[in-house]
Order: sequence, then C-alpha cells, then structure tokens
Amino acid sequence: MQLSVKYKIALGCILLILTVQYGLMPLYDWREAAIAHILKLNRSVARKKDLLSHVSDIKDGWQLAMERLQEIERYYQTGFSDPQALQLGLQKKVEKICSEAGVKILNMDWLPVSEGDVIQAPIKLRLEVVPDMLYKILCDMENDALFYSIDILRITARPNAETLTVELDMSSYGIKDAPSIKAGKGRS
Repeated sequence: MQLSVKYKIALGCILLILTVQYGLMPLYDWREAAIAHILKLNRSVARKKDLLSHVSDIKDGWQLAMERLQEIERYYQTGFSDPQALQLGLQKKVEKICSEAGVKILNMDWLPVSEGDVIQAPIKLRLEVVPDMLYKILCDMENDALFYSIDILRITARPNAETLTVELDMSSYGIKDAPSIKAGKGRS
C-alpha cells in the first residue's frame, strides 16, 4: 500500500504539530518555570547574604535592647507566685505609709488584675486625710524603687471640714517570667 504525496505531507504536518504541541511546548514551559525558580532562589540568596553582612549590627542591637530591658525590669516586681501577691504587697505598702502619716483608710478594694506578661495589679482606696498630708503620702506612694502609679485621683472637700476625702486607684506592676533573664541566655 503506497501512500500518496498528499497523505505523506499531511501526515508529516500532523507529526510536526504533535511534536511541537506535546514535545517542545512542555519543554519550553518547563524551561521558563526553571528559570523563574532559579531567579527566585538567587534573590533569596542575595537577601540572606545581605542579612549575614549585618549580623554584627543585629547582635549589637539585640544586646542594646537586652540592656535596656534589664534597666526597665529594675522598676517592676519579679518572682511573685501569683498576681494577687502584687496587690497584697501594694496594700501593705499603702497601709504602712498611711499609718506613718496618720491617715485614716476608710475603704480598700482589690480591682481585677490584668493578663499578659506585664501584670497591672490595681487597688482602690478611700482615705480621710488633712490637706497637708495628702501631698506627702502621694509622694511617698510614688517615690519608690519599684514602679507604682496613681491611676485615678478624686478629692472631695466638704465645707468647713478639716479633712479631705480622697479616692484613688493605684497600681503595682510586675513581670511574670523575667524575660531578660530567659531571653539573654544562649544568645551571643
């Protein structure tokens, strides 16, 4: 069986189209994908080399941040068993300052403690104080090696009264797990 020239040409064209469609096109697509992947890897390597050139700067920045964190941690309480221990410590501090100044504590409530690594443990106080002693006890409360804050201060003065009624919310602050101690180990 002899094929005519037309059929041979048609068969050749079909074979050529199939070779291009299923042979060369996938090869070309694979080549383009491989080139794109290689370019992506080159960019990634360049970024990593750039980071490696800044390792000493990053270490210096880390060390400075750790030093600053340790400086700040001096003002916060650490090593407490539970957050209410902060409130109890603040209550004892306030009671001591008020008893030394002769200030009468009318009421003291513990407010909800904040969640997280830095704990805010607030208490609410109601005091009866003579005006001269108010400034002294406020200074004594805030002038401590640890950080305490007076968050809210309301002063009520009744006409012809020698004492003021003072309501204040005061907070003690603590850091749960002393991060600078843990984070500073093993880093260089």
